[in-house]
Amino acid sequence: MRVNPLSGGRNQQVYYKLVTFVLLLSFLPLVTVSIVFYHNAKTAMQQELLKANAQYLKQSANAVETVINQISHSFSQLTMEGTTMQQFEQFPRGLYYEALSGELKDEDLPSLQSYLREKKQVFQNLRTLKLSGEFIHSVYYYDNAKGIILTSDMLQYTPDQFYDQEWDRYPRKDVSFPVILDIRNSSQPNGRIKKVIPLIYKTSIDGNFLSINLDADALYRSFLSKKGKTDNPFFVLSSNGRLMLHDQTNDGMEGISSNQASHKPLGAGEEAYIEEELEGKRLLVTYLKSDLLGWTFGMAAPVDQLYKSVANLKGLIILISFLLAVATGLLAFFTARNLYAPLFRLLQFIKHKDNGYRPMDRNGGASGEWQLIRNSLEQAYEDRESLAARLKESLPAYKEAFVRSLLRKNAYTPDYIRERIEYLGIGLPSGSLLLMAVSVEEAGKGQDMIEESINKLRIGDWIGQSLPADRPHIVSEVAEGLYVAIANGGASDTAAWFASAEKVIRQLQTGLSRKASIGIGRPCPAIEHIHRAYDEAAEALRYRRLAGGREVIYIEDVSLEGTPLLAYPKEKEESLTSYIINGETEQARRVFAAMTQEIGAQGSKLHYHQIQQAYTQVLGSLVAAAHHMKLDLNQVTGEKNNLYSVLLDQNDRQATVAWLDGIIVRLCAEIGNAFRNKNNRHVDQAVRMVTEELARPVTLAAVAERLKLNPSYLSRIFKEQKGESFSDFITRIRMDKGKQLLLETDLKIKEIGEQVGYQKTDYFIRLFKEFTGMTPGEYRQNRSLPQS
Repeated sequence: MRVNPLSGGRNQQVYYKLVTFVLLLSFLPLVTVSIVFYHNAKTAMQQELLKANAQYLKQSANAVETVINQISHSFSQLTMEGTTMQQFEQFPRGLYYEALSGELKDEDLPSLQSYLREKKQVFQNLRTLKLSGEFIHSVYYYDNAKGIILTSDMLQYTPDQFYDQEWDRYPRKDVSFPVILDIRNSSQPNGRIKKVIPLIYKTSIDGNFLSINLDADALYRSFLSKKGKTDNPFFVLSSNGRLMLHDQTNDGMEGISSNQASHKPLGAGEEAYIEEELEGKRLLVTYLKSDLLGWTFGMAAPVDQLYKSVANLKGLIILISFLLAVATGLLAFFTARNLYAPLFRLLQFIKHKDNGYRPMDRNGGASGEWQLIRNSLEQAYEDRESLAARLKESLPAYKEAFVRSLLRKNAYTPDYIRERIEYLGIGLPSGSLLLMAVSVEEAGKGQDMIEESINKLRIGDWIGQSLPADRPHIVSEVAEGLYVAIANGGASDTAAWFASAEKVIRQLQTGLSRKASIGIGRPCPAIEHIHRAYDEAAEALRYRRLAGGREVIYIEDVSLEGTPLLAYPKEKEESLTSYIINGETEQARRVFAAMTQEIGAQGSKLHYHQIQQAYTQVLGSLVAAAHHMKLDLNQVTGEKNNLYSVLLDQNDRQATVAWLDGIIVRLCAEIGNAFRNKNNRHVDQAVRMVTEELARPVTLAAVAERLKLNPSYLSRIFKEQKGESFSDFITRIRMDKGKQLLLETDLKIKEIGEQVGYQKTDYFIRLFKEFTGMTPGEYRQNRSLPQS
């Protein structure tokens, strides 16, 4: 008799008890021995890890302390008695000379020259101090008596004009100098932000300070280079427990620092370690506190990663358990598969077709499976009813979407439009139609989003209530703050239409205290022409200023008889912007000339304000292009006034075109210079890398990766600047270096080949002969012979 372990009853209980007993009998001794061995191995590895981490943290702390001491020594040398710094601080009438302006008196000139020489030397000293340490990013000197700040970049500022306003945020009382501050974001002259660690020193004059800003990123990279390639996060905490130096990509560092702050504070030079769990990972964190700095240095090592060798034993146990489970599962499978197959196929069908499928309860059995099938069928019927209800609820949204599509030029046939109107239940029978576009001013700042959504519904209701009650109509919001109302009516109903528009404006002013402008297009004969009426209403809104500030504007009141709408060359504007961003002057000018020609071709048919509006839009695209490249267009053009005002002040169309063309030329030149400077810098860096590492294998891909550039881009700009490909350049300088070594040294051919990057001598000889026409030996012999 075949027994099905998946069937109910006594056999099922005996089957699971027997399996449980055999598994326990097999696993218990092995698990006990494994746990003891695993614990001992883990303890030994943990001690070795803590020792190594503590040694590295001591080395790191000593390295930083050495840097601080060296900087302090350099500061002492700079400010010691009799130095230029002290002479400058004590220079008589220094404040007077700083305040001088305009024409100078003859009696002031000798002393002023001496003062300026002292200041120049101070600038040189500040720059020397900056260059004395590889981690020094910048140096600020504050002279309280003179009210000036001097920087290592050879620049002078007043405190209120200084670009780094946070530099002096440190306690002034009861402190010992130097003061080591927490890491902060330092503003730079170019507007960028740099993370620095300030060291504040006090000079011999009370109120005068020197701020030496350490480059936090460079300091952290030096730790990584000493630490070597490892996944163990390294971090530094300030004296108050704030996270200073750490891996920016590791989100867990904030958690580690906060956890450390909750433990017992460390004494100077004291070590400690904590094993904790953070974001689902077990970490072994080692801490060391520096007496000089007050900083806590830490390193976190993932415990599971460190115990890989011990984990192999755990893997063996898991493997054995898996094999036993597989054997048991196979036995159950072969016993029950024939009886279970039809039901299994039905469940698989439900699993793949039913999105609401959920696995059975572990103790479900056959009755649970039948319950699952029943639930799936019930869910299918409920989903069908839900979809029908959702379709009914979404009809208003479909209505608005279809109305918006009618307002754009489309290829809908009249039959299709009538069919959709009938299907969606839009109350617009066929016949002549009137359209108004209502532009409502934005809500004030701080408007609650829910309240604003309610107000939008109110505005739509008020517009509909203002229309003639006996005319079918529809109101829809087609854009933010722009509503469209469509109703049946012809030319004879225009007066009533105007009265409705005035009523809408009064209602909005009374109910929400908001102003509105309404544009009205000419009546259209049928719904398929409604896009024309909408274009006219939108055009009327654009002429609200021309119409003398009226709130209701009819298209016939502001457009000349027979004047068409402006066909603005939007595609050409996009091409113009693209060429400008790429710095391609001639292409940009050609596109602009084509735009002006296309706009000018409509000039005899268009109103003057339409032409002016088109060129205003061109200027807007130039401003947007400059903003995209982070440039100030006023600064590029040298224009102090508002550019739009300057455009409107142009005398005629030719002057406007010439003015815009000049802006395009200057903007393209500015962007082109920026690209060329950037490309030249990348090529110079690549040449320096190749020259300094001539004996090592150098490839274009490796250099591009170090410069964080695309290899194809680096290859192109390299050839543009050097006139030869990257590979030809490497071969040439290697051959030149080889020729120099052949003539100036007695090195063997093999040694010279290795020094210029060729490990295979015969390959070096073959390349050398292709390049010079002779072998290295022949070259050395021929060049060494005396010339007759």
